[in-house]
Order: sequence, then C-alpha cells, then structure tokens
Amino acid sequence: MGRRLSVWALLLLALAWTAACDEDKPQSPEEDAVDSAEVAPPDLSEVDPPEDVLPDTEDAVELPPEEVVDDADAVAEVAEVEEDLEPCVCGPTQVCGVLPCGTVCGGCPSDSICTEDFQCALRCTEEGFTGVAQWGKLSDAEEGKSFYYAMRNAEARPFDALVLELWTAGDGPKGPGTYELAYRSYKDCNPCLVLRQGVSDTGTARYLIPVSGRLEITAFGEEEDVFAATLHDVVLREVALFSSTAFMTFVLNGAVTCISELALETSTNLTKPYCVEAGTGNGMGDNIANFRLQNCLGEVVGLHDVCGKSKVMWLVATAAWCSACRQYVPGVMSTYERYKDDGMNVLFILGENSQGGKPTLAQCVNYASQNKLPPELVLIDYGNTWGGFETLFTYLNPYITGNTFGLPWNAVLDGRSMIYVYADEAAPSFYAKLTDALGALLSQD
Repeated sequence: MGRRLSVWALLLLALAWTAACDEDKPQSPEEDAVDSAEVAPPDLSEVDPPEDVLPDTEDAVELPPEEVVDDADAVAEVAEVEEDLEPCVCGPTQVCGVLPCGTVCGGCPSDSICTEDFQCALRCTEEGFTGVAQWGKLSDAEEGKSFYYAMRNAEARPFDALVLELWTAGDGPKGPGTYELAYRSYKDCNPCLVLRQGVSDTGTARYLIPVSGRLEITAFGEEEDVFAATLHDVVLREVALFSSTAFMTFVLNGAVTCISELALETSTNLTKPYCVEAGTGNGMGDNIANFRLQNCLGEVVGLHDVCGKSKVMWLVATAAWCSACRQYVPGVMSTYERYKDDGMNVLFILGENSQGGKPTLAQCVNYASQNKLPPELVLIDYGNTWGGFETLFTYLNPYITGNTFGLPWNAVLDGRSMIYVYADEAAPSFYAKLTDALGALLSQD
C-alpha cells in the first residue's frame, strides 16, 4: 500500500510544480488568451497504472445481475400465501379451545372437556358397559307391539341395568334401521334407553338417560324371533329425578357413562296382551301360566281366576316363622284395601309354618287371624320335592342368587295378562321399585 501511494503522489506533485512555475512567468497577450480559455484536465487514459494497483482478478467477486421482479406476479404470490394461512378468528361452530394462532374460542362447563373439533363434550366418569346377562320380551299391544330389553352387569344385587324399550306403533321401529337416542322426556322417545345404576333391594341409586348416540337395529320384526342391535357412541347423563311422563333435568357434575359400542342380542319371546293358560314362560316379561293352590278355607284358588278383571296381581311370599313378614303383611293389606276398587288384587303365599314345615289348614287360619288377613287370600304352598314355595317358584322364576333368599318376597303381574313385570330379586325387573310397578299398572286405562 505504501508503494502505491508514493507513485501517484510524485505524479501529482509534478503537476502542481508546473502550474506554480507558469503563475510566476510574465504572460504575453497570446498567452493571456490561452489562459482565459477553459483549461481541460490532463488525459490520463493513456497512462498505465502500476501493476500492483490493478485488482487481483482471481480474488474478484462477480456480482449477479439484478433480478427484475414483476409486480403483478409478486402480488398474486402474496395473496396465495395469505389464503393458505388459517384465519385467526374463531368460527361460528368453534365454541371452545385455542386456535394455532393463539386466539381463545371459549371455555367449557366444569363437567365437560373441549374436543379436537372445538366442541364441548361431557367428561365421562365411566366408560363402557359389560353385560353378564340379557333378555327381551316382545308383547302385543293395542296398536302394534312393544319390546322390552334389559342387560345387567352382575348376577346379584346391587347391579347396573341397561334398559331399552320401543314401540312399533306410529313412527316407532318396525324392523332394521338406525335411530337417534337423545331425549329429555320418556313419553316422547321411541326407542327409549335408560341406564339404572346401583339397583338394590331399596331401589335404584341413579338414572342416566342418553344425550347423544345411535341404536342400529339389524334384526327385529314380526317374522323375527331374535332382536339384534348395536349401540354406537352413546353418552348417558344422570338425571335428578327419573320420570316416565315429565321433562327431566340433569345433575350438574353428575355421573356420565360413555359407551362407544355395545352389541345387544336376545330372543324376542313374544307375549300376549291377554292371559295364556299354559303361559309363555316363567321369566320376567312372560305370560305366567295358571297355577292352583289351596287357601286357609280349603278352597282351590287359581291364579287366572281374576285374569282380565284387575290391573294388578300382587303376590307376597311369607312364612309363619318370619318376624319381618309379621311386620310387613299388615301394610300390604292396608294398601290392598285402599286400591282394590282401582283394580288391585293380592295373594299371600304361606310357604312354611313356625317350625319350617308344611302349614296345615288350622295353622293357616291361625296365621291369617294373627296378622289380620282374610283367610281366603292366604294360599298354602309346600311341595313334596323341595318344600316351601315349590309351586310359586316353579311358575315364577324368583331370580335368586345362591341358596338363600329373603322374606317377605314380592312379585307383581299385569292383571290383564298375568305378564310378570316385577320381583324383589329379579335383575332387572321392568320397574326399579315395587311401588313403581304397582303405581304404573294401576294408572293404566
């Protein structure tokens, strides 16, 4: 660098010295004319600079040519990019969650969660349902047919029961098809699904009804002896008070059961809306066959003697040694006296005397007298095979688990057809409680 500056410096000094000499020299008129003209700068184009001043060609960087951008193309490209970007505004159906851009669409109630599609969904407190037993009953009705299906998750109480009812009348299911299950009033649904949780001797702890889900029926109809269906994406929510007639309200932060898929399949076991002498079976929903027993007066009484003449047939199993029965049967008699004119009938089945043996007519009369019962309504039932209640439990399945059962024991039949609708140990009965069964049958036209 030092050498490069000295060469050019000498050249400039020489030019400056020449100019200084010309200023000191006297000028002639001709020279004044030349000086008055514009003096052109020296032409250095012919002067070759020293080699070390030239740029090093090996180290030189060649700049790329300037790229010319078409404004119209650029605008279109930016517009395409903007279209690809997700808008940072919640859509009308996005009720919860946070968008990728950070926008908050809202929150869900404490009993719900936000799904991937920005919807609030109930938080499941229990998922799935595992059944250990299921059964169904197809019955003739005044218009079309009614079908009752039940599945339980345990052999003994307490248990949970999934109950489905449908009617073929009107727009009801008449064959294969897919049906929505959500409802708030039981009288408006068809089909109707209910989950009864904690079914015990004292009733049902909780009732849950569907808020969403579908029932896909694959086999059903008058020509079918089987009912086959599948539940899909069912969400059941706890209601404050279950009612077969009124609008139901949900329990905030209550139980929620989610069933993604569950297969249902059972025989339809068609029953009749009238009494069948030979019966259609001895299970829940069957027309119970006629059986006959002797009362305390020695008269033979048949179950079907009042068939079609009453709305309710209430059967109460009792024994002379049973202290709980002595406290219970007077209340039964009081209820019967109150509702007998509305269509209630009752029979007391005396299975054993105070020693656990076969009651005699005299013992039967004494039992009736002590408990203030009409002797004609107390029937003696002691067989030669296993003893007490042999006839009753042959014609009606008592649904007893194990080798023992409790007394008193109640069963309720529809008095118009002797269809078996309730039993204390049945899992499940048509009704959760004895009072539900009695009330429902008495309210029928």
